[in-house]
Amino acid sequence: MKKLAFLVVILATVVMFYRINRYPISFSIYEGLSGLTATKIIEGDREIIQRVWEKPIRNQSGGGAGIGSADNDIFYIFPTVLFMELFGGRDSYLLLRLTSMIYGILSVWVLYLLGSKLFNRTVGVIAAFLLATSSWALVYSRISYDVSATILFALVCFYLYAASDRPNNPIGYMILGGLMGLATYFYVPVRIIFPLVVVNMILRMVMERGYFRTHYQYFILMIACFILSLHLQGGDLSTYFVKNVPLGFGAWAKSNNMWSQLWLNVTSAYRELFVEWGWGHSIIAERGGSFDFITGYCLLAGFLWSVFNFNKQQYRFVIIWVLAVMLPAIMTTGEARRAILATTPIYLIAAIGIYYLFYYLTKRMGRFREPVMAILVLVVILPAGYLNLKNYFGLYEKAYRDPHNIFVKYRDQRVKLVRLMKDSKVYTDLFRAELGWPQGIEYEARRLGFKKDRYELLPPNLARENFNRAPPPCALYLSSGELKVKEIKP
Repeated sequence: MKKLAFLVVILATVVMFYRINRYPISFSIYEGLSGLTATKIIEGDREIIQRVWEKPIRNQSGGGAGIGSADNDIFYIFPTVLFMELFGGRDSYLLLRLTSMIYGILSVWVLYLLGSKLFNRTVGVIAAFLLATSSWALVYSRISYDVSATILFALVCFYLYAASDRPNNPIGYMILGGLMGLATYFYVPVRIIFPLVVVNMILRMVMERGYFRTHYQYFILMIACFILSLHLQGGDLSTYFVKNVPLGFGAWAKSNNMWSQLWLNVTSAYRELFVEWGWGHSIIAERGGSFDFITGYCLLAGFLWSVFNFNKQQYRFVIIWVLAVMLPAIMTTGEARRAILATTPIYLIAAIGIYYLFYYLTKRMGRFREPVMAILVLVVILPAGYLNLKNYFGLYEKAYRDPHNIFVKYRDQRVKLVRLMKDSKVYTDLFRAELGWPQGIEYEARRLGFKKDRYELLPPNLARENFNRAPPPCALYLSSGELKVKEIKP
């Protein structure tokens, strides 16, 4: 099984790098932030370096850690800086995205290890294959974005928990507590890890005879090291549970009827994740979260099997895991990306459904059991992998060839703006998706070596007025497609 797991990781690597020069089509609105921060760190900007290290205790802009926290995540931005330094250039988006891609590949391996530890190696291999070919995992791993880093961090924490969960292992629980305290550097939904582990351990103390007597001291040590980890960052428990957690996004803050809003969020999350199999447009990541129907049915089978075995701690743990990580999507404004941590438990539970269904179907086949079971598993997971890869690359291929596709438009507008900026000042109304935030254009200016003040972001009418008054060379370029250029006459 280890060899199969290794082959799955090789598959994940090939898929991750396949056509990376073409997809995603446009530059994500948060990638400019990552690129600009990495560039400034390379230049030795002490203020930026300090800002990154102080992320857990610093008030983030907008009041929350946000999806765009990659530029503040020491575990993301410093590896990105290293790759830029090692490969001697800042002119490639691949270098900017390489950290995220590597974390995405490593997640496949750690999910295999976790599935093997909790259940068995076959379950681990199946879950790893589903993640390796996941359309959604490809979306969030192929851009400069700390979601893949966040997912890997969660998987490492859960694997360490599973590996430490035995008597006479105080060091394991101490390391686990300290590690979970570092969640403050990652995308904010990952802070559910600590409460999740605590709840699982309390349930075991209540439901399993002798567990309290053998583990209560480890429980205390884990919490103490968790608090110590926060203290070393300059924070405390309030830092973890309140600091930069955007409570203003809560369902109760967005609607007069909280319960109707919560129900709307539940139905929206279900529709986005399991019904709408396609783009799920987003200016942040181009594609939203989605699962193929095969994985959906396998998830249902695995979830039911886990419910029937709720008295066993590993099944109880995966149920708590998947339900807990759905909460940020359900309790806020219902955006699927806030349930991004559900990706791995969904594939793990689907793997449980696949394995145990065929395990009992082939129970009486004697010596033919293993080959028949292997064939049945392949009959399920290979079509699921094919559907996911076709969904990702197939839809991208169609979009890439469609000049009217919104992300092709964003890409072309950005390219044209950067080209104009090389030779003249540009007055424009392009923003967010086209620019990658204003920091995205500043990153381009540093990357390509021209002045960062060669554009003004203005409403269309004001942009036209300033362009008409400005001396050449200058240009007017609006999102409507309007383009005018003043050149210096020879």
